[in-house]
Amino acid sequence: MTKLTIILLILLSELQYSLWFGKNGIYALIQINADLESQKAFNSKLKARNDQLRYKVQNLHYHLQLMEKQNNNVDQVSKK
Repeated sequence: MTKLTIILLILLSELQYSLWFGKNGIYALIQINADLESQKAFNSKLKARNDQLRYKVQNLHYHLQLMEKQNNNVDQVSKK
């Protein structure tokens, strides 16, 4: 083999190593994708909880308005 072939093989080996095992390599990408899916699932649970809390707050607000109306009606009746 010529020196050029050996140098090219060494260069190719280094590039392949950095592609697979480097800081931003394939394994890092696989780990990031797994973390992303985990975070999406967690966010979905939080969104469901937030929706439930939003419904409860709206329900409480609605009932508060009903109570205020009833209170106003009772005040109007008692003033007559």
